[in-house]
This record gives sequence, C-alpha cells and structure tokens, in this order.
Amino acid sequence: MAGSRRRRRRGRARLPQQGAEPSPPAETALSSREVNTVERTSKNACPASASTSLPLSGPHVCADLLDSLLQEILLHEIIALFDSFHDFLAFIGTCRSWRAAVSTFPSVHTFSFPPLHFKPDGPYVRPHSGPIKPILLSDCKWQLSDPSKKNSSLACSVPKNSPNKMRYLGCSYGYLIFSYEVHCLLVDVYTGRKVGKNFWSEHTLDLDDELIYQIVFFKGDIFVVDAVLRLHTIHLTPQFRMQKIAIKKEFVPMNSWLVVCGDMLLMIEQDFSSGRLGGSSDAFFRIFRLNFSVEPAKWVKLDKLDNYALFVSLDRRNPTFCCMSPERWGGKSNCIYFARLSEDPDETWTAVEFGQPVPDSAVRSMFFYDISLSLDCGVLSSLWVFPSLVYGSG
Repeated sequence: MAGSRRRRRRGRARLPQQGAEPSPPAETALSSREVNTVERTSKNACPASASTSLPLSGPHVCADLLDSLLQEILLHEIIALFDSFHDFLAFIGTCRSWRAAVSTFPSVHTFSFPPLHFKPDGPYVRPHSGPIKPILLSDCKWQLSDPSKKNSSLACSVPKNSPNKMRYLGCSYGYLIFSYEVHCLLVDVYTGRKVGKNFWSEHTLDLDDELIYQIVFFKGDIFVVDAVLRLHTIHLTPQFRMQKIAIKKEFVPMNSWLVVCGDMLLMIEQDFSSGRLGGSSDAFFRIFRLNFSVEPAKWVKLDKLDNYALFVSLDRRNPTFCCMSPERWGGKSNCIYFARLSEDPDETWTAVEFGQPVPDSAVRSMFFYDISLSLDCGVLSSLWVFPSLVYGSG
C-alpha cells in the first residue's frame, strides 16, 4: 500500500505555485528589443516542429512528409491573417520552423498588412535636377513607422564606421543601397546594420546608354523601365543581357510607376489631361494591367482595384507594394498611398482614392518627379519598405 501511494504521488502533475508571475506578452512596439527577439533563435523545439524530430525511415516517412506539408499550409494560412508588422514579428520570434515558414510564403505582395513608412530625419529638402552628388552618411538617419500602429516608431541610422560620403542608389529587399567609385554599401533599413562583403564583381551590361528608372521583380523575372518608359527584362544567366518587351502602343505614359499586385503587373499613371497643371484639383490616376497573353503585350485599363491598396514612393528608385484587404488594419481599399516629401512633419503620406481627383498640392509635388528630370541622388526621400525579415530567414 505504501509503495502504491508513493507511485501515485510520483505520477501527479505539478501545478504552478500560487502567486507565480505569468509569462510576459510578446513585444508589440517598434524598438530595438524586437530586433534582438527575432534575431535570437530558440534553443527549445516548438510543438509545431515536433514531427521533424522523428527518424525518416520505415512507415513513419510518409506520415512525417504529410504532417510537414499540412503544417506548412497551416502556417501560411496564419501568415495571411496578419494585420500588422508587429504580428509578423511575434510569429517569427516563436521558433525556427515558424520563421522558416516565411521563406516559403509565396510573396510579400500577398501580405494583408502594410509596409513600413521610411521618413528621413532632417530639414525638408525638395529634390531637384542637376549633377548627382554624394551625401554625408554621418547625417543619414531615419524613422520607421507602421501605418497600422501610428503611435509607434523606430529610429535608425547608418553605422558610424561607414564611409563618409556615398551616393544613394535606391532601396531593395529592405536594404538601402549606397555607392561611390568602386565601393558599395548595403544598410538594413530595420536594424541599421551593414551587410554584404568588401569586394564586388564587375559585369558589363549593354543598356544602349539608357538609364534605368525603376526595377520590379515579377514571377521570377526582373523588369526594368528605362528613361523613355520602355519596359525590359534583365537576365543574369548565363550572361547579363536586357531584352525589350514588345507592347502595343496605344498611349504614351508620362508620369508612371510599376507595381506588382498578386499575379498582376500594374502601371499607375498620373493623368494631367483632365485639367490644368498647377491649377484646380482635377488631375487623376489611371491604372493598367499588362496582358501577357497576347502578342504584342497590351496595357489593359482597370476600373477599380477591388480589395487592394497600392503603396508608391515618388522616387522611382524605391520599391512599390500592394496590400490585400487594407480595412483590416484601418486602411482603405481602392486607394493609392503615396509616401511623399512634405513641409508638414505630421503628414508623412497621402492617400488618393482611385478614380477621385488628386489634391492640388500633391499634383505639384508628384509632377516634380517627372520622368524627364535627372533626380538628385543626394536626396534620401520618403518611401515605403518591408524590412529584410519579411523576405525570409535565408
């Protein structure tokens, strides 16, 4: 009897002691603490990855593969429900397998949470045409804010041991790109850390003396727009080459941006034909989808964006994005969100409803970035960005 009582006591589960503090909630503010959380990998295996610890042999193989597939599908469904970048941080901070699921997610262009807004610190500077000049990286600081969490922000800057002067080339995959002579510098927008190596390989690419104004990645291909708004694809293997895309010429866009929206390649065009430039608020935006199913390809005008919102920077060196169901985070469908320079420190972006007149002040600011002007690369302008974490852990 005594032995059985001892065995029963040993088999009882231990309950938490009264007064014990609960586990702290996940951090939700844009801060350096978030960076440390997502960078630190968990030492303990999480329940979602328990099946991967079984030996891949015998009758367990098929069951394990099916379980892994179902787990990935479930995690992708969870990712698609995120309302903010804060939700994303909490997800990838859970364990390794959950963070790895991000790298297999179809595309950042299918997220239902908005990109972060990048606002350079310092006085308001209007871009101008003229010679390209380097900028002082010691003065390169910025603020990141989340449109879904307007009361939170993160301050970042270029590392102190960076070169003193470099030219800003653009932003890609969450990195600011700087260059000067033979030197190239990539800075993580979210952490402010330098990345990459100290040496680079040089390749010659015949561009027919044309400047590239915008670059987008669509369905595994690189699409670029040149100075006269011709669309090309760039191939990196077996050698660098640029191939022009044959498009039926029904109109000539004057002030436009490319945006990848799900399985569509869109072009936003600012149309001044409806009124006087610099006059009343009567300019509009038109949106076209490129139809690749016909030869030559054809731009097809859209009447509405349905449940999408588009995010555009006036500087075409910066990336563009789309977002599904923006009402979930307080946004609005059928809208174009412009990150723009403004004298008002509280006005960081402008939302323009597709099909509605554009405010007169926004028209003047946008037209200043006309495609015919040579942008001053000394200006680091307001932009939208997804941090590099969003593009996967690998």
